[in-house]
Amino acid sequence: MALGYGNKNATRNHNVNNWKQTLPKTFQCGILYLKWYKKNDVNPFELLKKVLEAISEHKVSKLHELLPQNLKP
Repeated sequence: MALGYGNKNATRNHNVNNWKQTLPKTFQCGILYLKWYKKNDVNPFELLKKVLEAISEHKVSKLHELLPQNLKP
């Protein structure tokens, strides 16, 4: 059974609407992390540098140790 052009548009519109709903949640999460950095006096760029240096040597099962709240300054 072949899908017509109208079906492709319906699917495409659904994906656009899903993206519009997800984007604000992503920004909210980012804002929460920025507030956490400020509250805990953490430089986000230094934290990112530390994570990127450590991630290649880290076990996948212990990646939670690289979350900001689990890293030691």
